[in-house]
Amino acid sequence: MSDAEHWRIAQLMCSKLCHDLISPIGAINNGLEILGDSGPDMQGEAIDLIGKSAQQAANRLSFYRVAFGGTGQNDPLEESQIRLLVENLLFGSRVSLNWTAAPAGDVSAISRPLGRLILNMASVGIEALPRGGLVNLSLDRSGGTRIVAEAIGQKCTVAEDMLQALSEDLDLENVNVKNVGGVLIRRLAMDLNMSLNIALSPDESLILTAS
Repeated sequence: MSDAEHWRIAQLMCSKLCHDLISPIGAINNGLEILGDSGPDMQGEAIDLIGKSAQQAANRLSFYRVAFGGTGQNDPLEESQIRLLVENLLFGSRVSLNWTAAPAGDVSAISRPLGRLILNMASVGIEALPRGGLVNLSLDRSGGTRIVAEAIGQKCTVAEDMLQALSEDLDLENVNVKNVGGVLIRRLAMDLNMSLNIALSPDESLILTAS
């Protein structure tokens, strides 16, 4: 990947982060306006809105710091850290998580690149469930490494450009803020010598596998 491609991907990842923070930060602003304009009877509701929205924004920042970030590149992650980051990302949503992991022998630590791949695959599964549902996320290292992110729910869907980003190398002009996550997943999988497989049953389920 050229320097120009790296720069463009970084720009789009920043744009995605900002896009995903607009909703909770906007809700915080709405809560502050309610506090300033309403009487005592509405203050409890406003404080609750501000608190939940601030928590949601903090959770998203923590998730993307690891999923997108390069800090601590050589520091391994624990399975519990990855699970907690995904669970916290789901705060306030209608999506639930089922996490299973088979460690590599007695080793529970996960390399940072592998952890980033798991998190970004989980993100695709979550985004595929606009009406809520279940994400089954599994990591099996008992014989090789296999990650499965399965999204199950009503109106389960993945945009065509995201499917394309997950399936093939895209020209830079075809990468956008909506499918940059797929480009990152594909790159992470390639760096780990893993291949991706996508199975989509429209309105029912998505199964994204890296092995």
